[in-house]
Amino acid sequence: MTMPARPFLQSDTHGIVLRPENRIYRTSGDLGWSSVFVSEQREQPFAAEVPAAGAHLIVLHLGGPVVVRGAVQGHDVRKAVRPGGLFLWPAGSGFKIELEAAVDTLHLYLHDDVVDEVASSLGCAGPGARLEPILGGSDPLIEQLALEVSAAARTGGMSASLHVDQLALSIAGRLVRKNGGDRQAETTRHGFGRHRLRVVTDYVEDALEMGLSLKDLSNLAAMSVTHFTRQFRAEMGMSPHQYVVRRRIERAKYLLGYTQEPIAQIAHGCGFSHQEHLSGMFRRHVGETPARYRRRKRGAATR
Repeated sequence: MTMPARPFLQSDTHGIVLRPENRIYRTSGDLGWSSVFVSEQREQPFAAEVPAAGAHLIVLHLGGPVVVRGAVQGHDVRKAVRPGGLFLWPAGSGFKIELEAAVDTLHLYLHDDVVDEVASSLGCAGPGARLEPILGGSDPLIEQLALEVSAAARTGGMSASLHVDQLALSIAGRLVRKNGGDRQAETTRHGFGRHRLRVVTDYVEDALEMGLSLKDLSNLAAMSVTHFTRQFRAEMGMSPHQYVVRRRIERAKYLLGYTQEPIAQIAHGCGFSHQEHLSGMFRRHVGETPARYRRRKRGAATR
């Protein structure tokens, strides 16, 4: 099984954020991501019966406290939910929801295919992999991962697709394990051969300026996304996302040191969504800004 093939659009959601009284701050709807859809918004009070969808909905409260009533799969709750409060409305189940006051929220939709992929790798595919609802609980790890996805929608754009795919797998893994799916599957599939790994790394090198995804890379390796990610880390000592970022930074360093290209042009040519995105990642990995690095390299060359 692989990542979903087509982009995850706002029309694939329950439509809660489309209520006219809500104020949407940002969504990932136009970024081409296939594994998740994320939005941040100011939700106004409402009550609704929400039909089932083909994706799991995580709602993270960013403000509060606010009283929420909810019911799904025979479970129901009425509680004051504080910032960090979490709801999981599982795929395939309709639910009832009543929000008693306005509050800022983050909605993250996770494709059921992604959860199935992770559940299979953990040895709990089938009915045992079905997720139980979370009604106003908390989970610091899911909260952190969801906020990272939202941050990627704000700053990373399409170039963050690979990172977001890995965040989606991490969220799915956390949810499956919370549901009791902690049996690591024994795998009989072979790891990377030299040729298969070379095909992947050559493709990365030729496509650094593109919005690479885990689906693209795992297809090249003829592996599932989960198995590919595990085998790549075992072979390279880092995740696919970390490898791609490192190669993008190395290309940017070369172009900064040996060409006259404007920094904004270098950013786009290396797969960063804009100059500020390159600057932030460059500072994190190299310890200085691209402009300072260029000045230092040019100064060294004239001595």
